[in-house]
Amino acid sequence: MPVRPGTDADRAFMVEAFRWAALASYPELEQLGRLTLADRLEELWAGYDQPDRRWWIATDGDRSVGGCWVNPGYHPVLDHPEGVILAIAVHPDFRGRGHARALLETARAVLASEGIVHLRLFVHPDNLPARRLYEALGYRVSTLEMRRD
Repeated sequence: MPVRPGTDADRAFMVEAFRWAALASYPELEQLGRLTLADRLEELWAGYDQPDRRWWIATDGDRSVGGCWVNPGYHPVLDHPEGVILAIAVHPDFRGRGHARALLETARAVLASEGIVHLRLFVHPDNLPARRLYEALGYRVSTLEMRRD
C-alpha cells in the first residue's frame, strides 16, 4: 500500500481523518454540548499541530484515503523515547485493504530509524477491527482507562 509523508497541503485531509479516528474512539463526540464536532476537532488539532508532530498519508491512486498522526517524545512516567499515535484512520470506503497496517508500519519504521522503538496508542474497547490489527502488529494492552460519569 502506498504511503507518503504528510505535508501542509494535507492539513484539511488530516483533520477529516482525525474526525474518523475520534468518532471511532469517542462516539459521544457527535453529541457535544458547547462546541460542534468540527469546532472541537479544530481545537484538538490546533493543540497538537506542532512542528515535531509527524503524519503520513495512505493513498489509493491519486486519492488520500487514510492518515496516521504521531507525536514523538518521551513517556510521561517511564521517561523513555516513544511515539504516541494521536490518530490512525482510513476512510470507511477503503477499510480492510491494508492501508492502516501500511501507515502503522511506516510510522514504526521511520521512528525506529530515529531511535524511537516504543509506540503507544489509544483505542476504544469496542473497536474490534482496530484492536485486532494492533494486536496482530504486536501492540498489547498496558493500561486501562477508567472513568465515572
